[in-house]
Amino acid sequence: MLGFHASPILLVLRSLPRTPSTAQEDHHPPSMCQLAGLLYWGHRGFVRDQPRARGLWDAAADMGLRRQAAAAAAAAAAAAAAAAAGGTDPSSGGAGGAAGDPFPHDTVGACVAAAGMWLKGEGGAANHSRAVELYEAAAAQG
Repeated sequence: MLGFHASPILLVLRSLPRTPSTAQEDHHPPSMCQLAGLLYWGHRGFVRDQPRARGLWDAAADMGLRRQAAAAAAAAAAAAAAAAAGGTDPSSGGAGGAAGDPFPHDTVGACVAAAGMWLKGEGGAANHSRAVELYEAAAAQG
């Protein structure tokens, strides 16, 4: 006997599924960005897969931008309702373009990473208009 003792926690962690597709299926931008980076560079045993990396970064950017747009619309509706009721908007002077996005850093990072790939044609055909759109969205975040 070598004296190795596997803790119950380690055994549970080893039994969890480890599929790379889980990040995108769960719509978790930080995980999608991390996986995209691993796939882009081919680090930590991942096979380099630039088309998939671009797709992950593009999807993470779109998710963040949709969340931000929905939050901005909700804030505008709340401000209009408060103004109609004669009150003041408690959210005025809020958190800028990242309001409503729980992962603002990942949204900006995903926009920039995907834009660079679209600009250079990495992972597929180049699309300069999509690259500019993503760069502008990232710049609007501040």
